[in-house]
Amino acid sequence: MQKLFSKFKDTGPDISRVDTIIGPDSMFQGVLFLKNTVCVEGNFKGRIESKNAVIIGKSGMVEGDITANYIIVNGDVTGTISAYQQFELGATGKVIGNVEAKAIVIEKGGVLQGFCRMLTSSDEETQNSRMQLRQLNSLDTSPEHLEAGEMVDCEKET
Repeated sequence: MQKLFSKFKDTGPDISRVDTIIGPDSMFQGVLFLKNTVCVEGNFKGRIESKNAVIIGKSGMVEGDITANYIIVNGDVTGTISAYQQFELGATGKVIGNVEAKAIVIEKGGVLQGFCRMLTSSDEETQNSRMQLRQLNSLDTSPEHLEAGEMVDCEKET
């Protein structure tokens, strides 16, 4: 797993410490907000937002949107990826969806089926404001507002 972190060694935060792991035999559905780094080796359906890094391992499968400063994909992702700093698509990675990032690295063998958009500094400020607003809006998810098994969509207008 050390190779996953080598490209960011001098350019970003220390992502060699993974605080949250969704293991290979795990399934998670919902919205995940994190301050630190998460590594997905299992199945995830929903939305992931991290102020640090999101790593999708070789066995990881994500169906949903990912937003973070640094995003590394070595597994499969279907959804929109927003990396405020850098997005890396490894040789074993596959993304079906659009990518927006300040910097993009695609290794030989990596598959991207979608559009790429390079972010500017003003885009990054706007994105950070939107991320904070979504986090605040998602706090009103008390059980009386939800039906059993209902997935919360924080961007849904009420």
